Amino acid sequence: MVSSRDPKAPGPPRASRRVPSGVIATLVLIAVIAVTTGILANRNGGHRDAGVLGNPGASGNPGTSVGASSSPAEAGAPNVAPATSEPPAPTSGAGTMGVDSTISGDRVAPAASPATARPAVRSSPSAPAAAPEIRQMFANTAVMVTVELELGTPLPTVAAALAQIERRHQPDDKSARTFAILDAYGEPTPDGRKLHLSMHLSAEKPGLGSLVNRRTGQVLWQAAILASPDVKSVARNLSIFVDDGAGKAVMVDGSRNPASILDAPLQDGTRQVRELWPDGSEREVTFIYSACGCPVKAMVRRSGERTVRTSDRPVMFPDDPAAMQVIQRMMGWSE
Repeated sequence: MVSSRDPKAPGPPRASRRVPSGVIATLVLIAVIAVTTGILANRNGGHRDAGVLGNPGASGNPGTSVGASSSPAEAGAPNVAPATSEPPAPTSGAGTMGVDSTISGDRVAPAASPATARPAVRSSPSAPAAAPEIRQMFANTAVMVTVELELGTPLPTVAAALAQIERRHQPDDKSARTFAILDAYGEPTPDGRKLHLSMHLSAEKPGLGSLVNRRTGQVLWQAAILASPDVKSVARNLSIFVDDGAGKAVMVDGSRNPASILDAPLQDGTRQVRELWPDGSEREVTFIYSACGCPVKAMVRRSGERTVRTSDRPVMFPDDPAAMQVIQRMMGWSE
């Protein structure tokens, strides 16, 4: 039997075509992985922003491209030690008063740290050695400065060597000088190439002072001179003391401006110098003309009515020629 059905009549319900939720989740995961893989591939295969060295993005500039390297070493960038805002640690001896300052023309600088080490370079007349540290000292005090200088051959005398050393002064009150060389002596080094020179310096007033080799520009010594906390400015007056032959220094009275040291009375007013200084005998004579009150000594022999130095050491008062002229006149020394 064949049955017939009205075409307009509703048929049986069709089966649902909904996609399972598990399939949808799988498709979403695959899409996320694909997108992520594409982004990484784009970053690794393209160029990355190197930034601005020291201050990235400070100027809004994207910086210099260094390729796809992931580290500065791979990109060929220098291995720069990090900078620090901390001040350098104070060196030993900074601020020491009256300490000898020894400079050698071929001194080797301290070893650098591994990150900044460079081959050591020996200094030469055309390349001055590093300047010494700025020491601190009070006015009206003294310091001995010792240097070794290459001054050509033959080596000059101490007096000639002093002429090749510039004195630089920066007084706080913009007036006069800050220090003076009282005396100096020296001798050649064992190899004969340098002059070992020692200079006795007197600090006179607050400010900066330095000694500079005129030939090379090398700073041999420099100091910040501070006002003395308990000593006021000292007037510089020439004082002379003569050994009485028994080891006692007797002060000479020069207030009457005698023509000769032999005619000058002693401070006690009882005798003249000639009475305690026999002809032909040698005496130690002490001269004081400085802010620090430091003595400058010379060995002197009486020769008739005049005196003669038995040694040209030390060179006396090279920075005070007027005082030296008075001394030469009273002692009977030839200039």
